Amino acid sequence: GQSPPCSPGNWAYRHYIRRPDQQELSILAGARHDLSKDVIIYEFAVSRGHNIGGQAFPTTSFSGGPNASGVNDLSQVAFVDNKSDPYRPRLIATDGTNGFDPSSYAVSKSVTYQYHATQLNTQGSASLAHNYTVHGHPSTFSLGLKIRNSYSTQFENPYSYDNVGGFTLANVLSTYTNPTYYDKSYAINGMAYGPTSSYAKIQAAVKANSTGISLDPVAAAQASFHADEQISAGYLEDVIFFGNFRLQGGVRFDNGGTHFLANQIAYDANGNPTISPIRQDASYFNALPTVALQYQVQKDTNLRVVYGRGLARPNIGDLVPAITIDPNQTPYPTVATGNPKLVPTKANNYDILVEHYFHPLGILQAGWFYKQLSDPIYPTATLVPNYNGTGKTYQLTQSINGPNAHIQGFEAQWEQRFSFLPGLLGGFGVNANYSHT
Repeated sequence: GQSPPCSPGNWAYRHYIRRPDQQELSILAGARHDLSKDVIIYEFAVSRGHNIGGQAFPTTSFSGGPNASGVNDLSQVAFVDNKSDPYRPRLIATDGTNGFDPSSYAVSKSVTYQYHATQLNTQGSASLAHNYTVHGHPSTFSLGLKIRNSYSTQFENPYSYDNVGGFTLANVLSTYTNPTYYDKSYAINGMAYGPTSSYAKIQAAVKANSTGISLDPVAAAQASFHADEQISAGYLEDVIFFGNFRLQGGVRFDNGGTHFLANQIAYDANGNPTISPIRQDASYFNALPTVALQYQVQKDTNLRVVYGRGLARPNIGDLVPAITIDPNQTPYPTVATGNPKLVPTKANNYDILVEHYFHPLGILQAGWFYKQLSDPIYPTATLVPNYNGTGKTYQLTQSINGPNAHIQGFEAQWEQRFSFLPGLLGGFGVNANYSHT
């Protein structure tokens, strides 16, 4: 059906161009030594990635208004919302205005960006497993160490063209069209697809019809940061077999430190900003025990009971006190900022699991789990009217630590290769899983 008039409204046109340069490189080297009673493993890894131009994009906006003849004013339009086809809702102008008239769109704003983000990760690890016996019971003692460093940087310089004007969408049109767009469901005056622009022509017109270009120092300062995260972890573990039982116990030590250099913006009574560098540091240490008891019910069937304490660190992007603005998101432009006060989420994990192995290859397992969480991390979104005096409502997103929580549920998995079938059928198999929380 057709909704009541949603008037007055206006037409607008925006063109932005995405040409990001995103690259990753990873190198891993290591070795394993199998000795008579010992296994020694060590590895070293380094990876680097960069994102150039992949966060904010050159954007030019056009505002609807009257064309050169003073008619077809797209700034005050009577619309109705037509939902007769719920899969193709339409806004229809009831006053006869033509939203596909390119001469009714005058350039209003043009911005461009320099964006560069890099991350360099280095990591080294070593472990030793020693096999021995205790009163005839086979056992394995193992220990290990892992050290990782992650260094990230980001800068973003947003530029606005000054006093841009003097041309309309009709001056920068491209040749692209789509005469069968959605079966002409959105056609205006027989035209199935609206006018499209060439960004190369837009850039040339903007440079020719503006008085210069200006950097927004506040936005640049808000988006720039240096972040260094250092993590070291080690573990001690022992496994012993006695009869049909297998007992595994150990403890993991986790030590972390984060260091951020960003910018803080303060405004005086007249709204004038002052930009000051700010350094924030945080550190933590956790000891995480684990114990697991397995009972062999029969040759290929086991029952396992497990308790373990674990943690989940915040993503580095959720920690950095920098601000990233994306004006092209809908329905609201977004502002994303980090929270350096985030702490890792910790959990007490309880599991009871039954598993049965098939020959020659396959497993069927099912179990119950319970996770007791403290300081869970979750994202928040808040609408901020007139953000930084822009006159627009922005959506501010930030991750925070929440109150304690718990998760419990049931999970099952069946994985098997049907090698018992004849011929080509023996190559088929199944991998199915189910979970309920």
